[in-house]
Amino acid sequence: MMAAWEITLDGERAMSWNVWYAGRHWTHRVAHSNRVHMLVRSAIDPVNAEVFSVPVDIHIEAAYRSRPVDADNICAKPYIDALIGWIIANDDTSHVRRVCLSSMRADRTAVTIRVMPVAEKGSSPIDAEKSLFLRPAG
Repeated sequence: MMAAWEITLDGERAMSWNVWYAGRHWTHRVAHSNRVHMLVRSAIDPVNAEVFSVPVDIHIEAAYRSRPVDADNICAKPYIDALIGWIIANDDTSHVRRVCLSSMRADRTAVTIRVMPVAEKGSSPIDAEKSLFLRPAG
């Protein structure tokens, strides 16, 4: 199985969904997405980049020197889309099983993206945890 993959984008402040939709014209959102795509792709070594052949979990960790965004308000979509074709084949459910977001105050502002291959079905504690949510109540 492939090893996990990780990059840190120093100085990058993850945008919140509030800012993303706060009356901004669609051209601002496109410009932001294009900037993030270029930033992520410039951090990927094209010689050693390999698309995962198994489903993955993606963790986006946003660190802020001030005013951290709530974890559930981090707009991760542009970062994940930038991985398509380089690290993941697609961002649909057959390729990306889970996206986890975390936010914290830190001594520097940065976004870290971790892509982890999913273990075979039934061999992960996550699969056991998931089965708890699928049981009927009562």
